[in-house]
Amino acid sequence: MVNVDAMQLGLLAAFCGVLLIAAASDLRSRRIPNVLCLTGIALYPFVLLTGFAPTPWWGGLAVGLAVFAAGAPLFALGAFGGGDVKLVSVAAVWAGPALVAELLLATALAGGALALVGLLRLQLEPIGTAPPGVGQAAVLPYGVAIAAGGCWAAYRLSGV
Repeated sequence: MVNVDAMQLGLLAAFCGVLLIAAASDLRSRRIPNVLCLTGIALYPFVLLTGFAPTPWWGGLAVGLAVFAAGAPLFALGAFGGGDVKLVSVAAVWAGPALVAELLLATALAGGALALVGLLRLQLEPIGTAPPGVGQAAVLPYGVAIAAGGCWAAYRLSGV
């Protein structure tokens, strides 16, 4: 296990805080403000300075760019929101090559649970009162799933 000091735990907590604020924003307005993604990425150099990053800086950057490159076409096709692509890319930078698979798996599992909740909600709504945008990717606030996956990666980084 990694020896984690208070500053490193504080950085992980701050990152999880950014993810949770993004999830709340996505739930409320179906938007993830750019300032949250920028804050998440701005915290990362401090992780590097503490020597806590799981890989060299370029490993995290490469993974983040690869996730962004994979997400951009999904955004162009309307299958994924732009804020979602940016947020999961930031989380991938933090996860690095060692934890990106766990990040994406945890995000996908949380997204599946979110979809089930959405389907149950639609089944319980009276006919004609479905939320606006039903049938569009924007219906699911996927920032919630990304926050779950990102917080899982942060937990794994903590070594707790």
